[in-house]
Amino acid sequence: MTRSTHHLMLSIILICVLSTCLFVAAWPANDMAFLDTLTRDIVAAAHVPVGAKVTAGQPANSCGFPIVKPGGGQMYPAYWLRDFAMSLGSGFITPAEMRNHLKLAARCQNGPTVRNSGQRAFLFPRYFMPDHISLDGLGSFSPGSYATGTNMGGGGQRITSRRWDDNYEFVHIAWSLFKATRLDPALFT
Repeated sequence: MTRSTHHLMLSIILICVLSTCLFVAAWPANDMAFLDTLTRDIVAAAHVPVGAKVTAGQPANSCGFPIVKPGGGQMYPAYWLRDFAMSLGSGFITPAEMRNHLKLAARCQNGPTVRNSGQRAFLFPRYFMPDHISLDGLGSFSPGSYATGTNMGGGGQRITSRRWDDNYEFVHIAWSLFKATRLDPALFT
């Protein structure tokens, strides 16, 4: 299954689940129970426990908390801000998980200096959020590549097709955490 097919399937499932929230009264209770169970199972399968690997040749999860990746199974051995932000509407991501993923993204954010990918001279702007974060906690700013550091950009998309929404996804995660906790100070320590 290709990445775009996988994202399409996950998007369709999430749209179906989220759209049911608008018509809860119209859905029989057993249908809602089925959709809740389906969503819970998908989110559970998307968690990568600390120390676990998703695929051979990729690092084990050393981030200190279970990483939520797109979909279940042995695909996508990383945390994508975009996919994580979309999953927050499911109601099955806890505030502690939101906090952990938000802090990890903040730690991987590009700093005050433009970052050069090292290959094909891709430049990533100051304070740019990574496209995804590998299970060893290193950010990759290059879509289509699991490479980090100066190896980014070798097999990925050209910078002109870079998805520029990750900074907004970061804000969405922070806002979702705020809504879920009403800014409980304990979650930000």
